[in-house]
Amino acid sequence: MRSIKEIRDDIEKAIRQIEKKIRLNKKIAIKNYVKKYKRLLDEFREIERVSDSNFKWND
Repeated sequence: MRSIKEIRDDIEKAIRQIEKKIRLNKKIAIKNYVKKYKRLLDEFREIERVSDSNFKWND
């Protein structure tokens, strides 16, 4: 039979692993959001650039 200390150590180890996974997933999620918003910003800039050139062309 395992001692209370061994069980406690296993629980603490599991908690640390879960915390590590949560931190990793947050980093991945943040990176994905940054990529998404950079792409959207690039698309917006392209639309803005095209609309500005069309506006100047129509003048």
